[in-house]
Amino acid sequence: MKKENFNIFKSLSLILLFLIFSTLSFSFFSFNLNQQSLNDIEGVYLGTLSVGSSDLRLALVISKNLFIKDKLDAILISIDQGGSMIPTSLVKYEDSNLIVSFDSIKAKITILNKNEDKLKTIFQQGSFKTELSFSKIPRPQHPIPPYEYEEKEVTLTNGKINLNGTLTVPSNKSLSKEGKFPAIILITGSGAQNRDEEIFGHKPFLVISDFLTKLGFVTLRVDDRGVGIDSKIISNSDTFDFISDAICQINYLKSLDFIDISKIGVLGHSEGGLISFILASEYSQDISFIISLAGPALRGDILLLLQQEAIARASGVKEKDIKKMIEINSALYGAVIKYKDEQSNENLINEIKNIAKKYKLSKEDAERVIAELTSKWFKTFIAIDPSYYIKKIKCPALLLFGEKDLQVPAKQNLEAINSILSQTNQTNLKIIVAPSANHLFQKASTGNIFEYALIKETISDDTLNFIKDFLISLF
Repeated sequence: MKKENFNIFKSLSLILLFLIFSTLSFSFFSFNLNQQSLNDIEGVYLGTLSVGSSDLRLALVISKNLFIKDKLDAILISIDQGGSMIPTSLVKYEDSNLIVSFDSIKAKITILNKNEDKLKTIFQQGSFKTELSFSKIPRPQHPIPPYEYEEKEVTLTNGKINLNGTLTVPSNKSLSKEGKFPAIILITGSGAQNRDEEIFGHKPFLVISDFLTKLGFVTLRVDDRGVGIDSKIISNSDTFDFISDAICQINYLKSLDFIDISKIGVLGHSEGGLISFILASEYSQDISFIISLAGPALRGDILLLLQQEAIARASGVKEKDIKKMIEINSALYGAVIKYKDEQSNENLINEIKNIAKKYKLSKEDAERVIAELTSKWFKTFIAIDPSYYIKKIKCPALLLFGEKDLQVPAKQNLEAINSILSQTNQTNLKIIVAPSANHLFQKASTGNIFEYALIKETISDDTLNFIKDFLISLF
């Protein structure tokens, strides 16, 4: 089979690039895949597909569905073809095998068996069929129980919303006074996330929580609203709903007799960083410090356009295609800003249809754009101007950015913050750019999204030490 015919993925879509992501001879092992092996099969696996005289590296990401129990999701990444990613169309068990289908590329991977961290599979695309072995990429930073501290499962109630999470209480009492500990809540980035902010087999909030608890902080991290319950809950929510959930968490901590209520802080990643700005600005009586990991300082529409341009360029998209993508999305985002305050989406939908017609978008693309741009979350996020909140922050704040972050590019966001500082003369903001760090604060080569899955490290030691040094300076 010729390599030029084995084009697993098309180049990046010009529309709305969001984040914001196997001759058959086998030695059979005794392990058969079944419904009870979900925990064993999760992870990121790396394999090399031989196609004629060429080798193509593939990564297979398998994870639990956030909303449906015992349902698996999967993504296939073709590393040597731009690192593009395609989600599975179906994951099913059949005759003791796990079949992962990718209808958009007419391919499927049949996982026959698993031995420790290796998968034996059959890869098939059209008439092409071959054996393919995958090896699991380790996550060495993930802490393994039993932990050196107490861990409790908690359920909080915010109106009709239940928030399920984990509270950790340190055995290290160096920061406690009269039996009361300082505490930190952890707030995830955009999109549905569990309490560990799990992505591509990484659990950054588990690692950070473990790190903070060993330092002497109580931590609270919760699943995003709706996770494990109903996807409609989060799909009908926006940034200010998540702020309400964060306030619920703060109030819960204040109710605990072993918490020093004058020392409650917030650590937020990405959109969670933005939320930390808003909390510090609008609820200053409850927040004594914040740590923002890649919290944006630019308005949502500007940020998304920068993000799309950076990711597309890093993925090898042609400049003329990038230019067209930015032109289309600029028009679409302008329409959202124009009609953001209207209760009805009728005018916005009509304008999106006109833009779609002008740029000759397919019916499917137009429908997808309408669904995304008229959502409650998008209409809110795209119009939020973080500078309004950043300039009002009075508590100590650590603002960390990744040097190679393509989702919240450091250069432009730093420029925005420096502009704020020139107007306000704030001295309470400590700003650091983590060297070589991507959006997840891993040490990265390019910062591209597909690299998140391939890097063993979950979060760099540099980043953890920046956080530690900031906190030690306060306590």
